[in-house]
Amino acid sequence: MGSLSTKLSGENRNVNENPHNDIVQPDLGILLLGLPLSGKSTIFRQLTLLHKGEYDEESLKMLTPVIVHNTLTSICNILQFLTDSNSLNLLEDPQTSDDARTLLEFEKNISEKRVSDDIWDCIERLWANKLIRQSVDKLDHNEYFLLDSACYFLDNVSRMRDPFYKPNNNDVMRYYIRTTGFHELNINLKNQNKSTVKVLDCGSDHRRWVHALNSRFREKVVVFCVSLSDYNLMRYRDQHTNRLHFSLTLFESLLKKIDENVPIVLLLNKVDLFKQKLEKISLKVCFPDYEGSDVVEEACQFIRQKFEVLSEIEGREIHSFVTCAIDLESSGTLWENILGCSSISEGGFSDGE
Repeated sequence: MGSLSTKLSGENRNVNENPHNDIVQPDLGILLLGLPLSGKSTIFRQLTLLHKGEYDEESLKMLTPVIVHNTLTSICNILQFLTDSNSLNLLEDPQTSDDARTLLEFEKNISEKRVSDDIWDCIERLWANKLIRQSVDKLDHNEYFLLDSACYFLDNVSRMRDPFYKPNNNDVMRYYIRTTGFHELNINLKNQNKSTVKVLDCGSDHRRWVHALNSRFREKVVVFCVSLSDYNLMRYRDQHTNRLHFSLTLFESLLKKIDENVPIVLLLNKVDLFKQKLEKISLKVCFPDYEGSDVVEEACQFIRQKFEVLSEIEGREIHSFVTCAIDLESSGTLWENILGCSSISEGGFSDGE
């Protein structure tokens, strides 16, 4: 496994850049908007795999250090939580304690080091520890950042440590890197009257989205991504603002800025994590006025209605879908449904039925 010092800032550009530069003005612009960690970049990758096929060898090679870094950061954040809560001494086993100290020391300058077999051994031994696995459920995600896919990556360490490791589609859909700036993808839609489409992942800085909203396309669709599982979390560096509440505030603001003839699609994402979390944490922590059960369908409908009320106040129609962005099997159907929405079809993007 190579050094982790590979430059990551150009990853999205190289992986997703359009090889066909002859498309001047696409028929349709799909603008992906949403808070950090809402899943919009995962949706972007979803469309890349659907319409461009498998990532090439060079792109996968660039992704490898990103995924390895995600894995190492995940286990180290869990260990840091255990250290800060004085729980490491409960592990008792001297080997486990030594492994934890080794990894936390390694992390201090992680980008400049190669991942040796000894480090991989430490990770595998630590993740095999029952108490460490159980600590994930106790970790305060408002204080300690832990990737949604942390457990997935740690479960696959034996594959990642292979010197010839090559990320598969599941790995590609789950890695995390902060999106900076706009990233674009040109695709062709099958069985559509207007076939050329530019997809824009508009980044995590919502103050810059106005530039995307003002971009010139023959037709535009705004896709606003919301993480359902954010309902009990606070914004990064703002521990007074709930993430889901802020998504509602941001959505309300966008409704006032989006041209009335532009269709709006709401993607309620991460329903898989939302379902798991509801078994432990009630939706009432976010919405005290919620009187329903913590069954995922009922909770989803309540959140959907919160957004619909805002759109009705502005006299706008929205098309909402509950989804799991990492689920490639259902993604094709999802986008058929999105592009089949009535107002989009009226703009010339129906399948003719």
